[in-house]
Amino acid sequence: YKHTDGNIKWRQEQLETRVGEVSKALTLLERLNAGCIQLARGVDFSGKLQLADATSSGHSFGALTAIKAGDADTRFVRTLTFDPWLFALADDPASLTFTRTPLCVINSNQWNPSWRTPTPGRNDDRMGTLCELRREAGSPTFYAEVTGTRHMSASDVPHLLGGIMRLFTWFRRQVV
Repeated sequence: YKHTDGNIKWRQEQLETRVGEVSKALTLLERLNAGCIQLARGVDFSGKLQLADATSSGHSFGALTAIKAGDADTRFVRTLTFDPWLFALADDPASLTFTRTPLCVINSNQWNPSWRTPTPGRNDDRMGTLCELRREAGSPTFYAEVTGTRHMSASDVPHLLGGIMRLFTWFRRQVV
């Protein structure tokens, strides 16, 4: 597995697949809400989901997926992202013109990768271009960096691993 060391085409294909999957997930939620299908064990979501106000959201590559899905699927009314990883986009600045939904970007200030892509650079350079193009188009855009945070601060992984590590520590004390 390599991030983008020569496999940018594969990442772009993966991105398009993920955008389609997000739309399919929203369609599934609409069908659950309409009562067309039910989950196992008789769980009924009919009329219980507020889908007229759907938000596309994600972290890292998921954040880029959320940006593209929010722009492509008119059922999304806003996009919320954490540390969007923008290098799976084409190197053409026009690939950064996502203007349909209002966009909120929350970045950790200790994460700004540089990648070897066809046009090398830093993620914040692309983020600056994206925000500038959105402002020029009059698209609502909010950008913030949270001091003292790292890339994984917006992820569930540290929380999940913390619980696993506490369990491991407890188990180790019981065995010793």
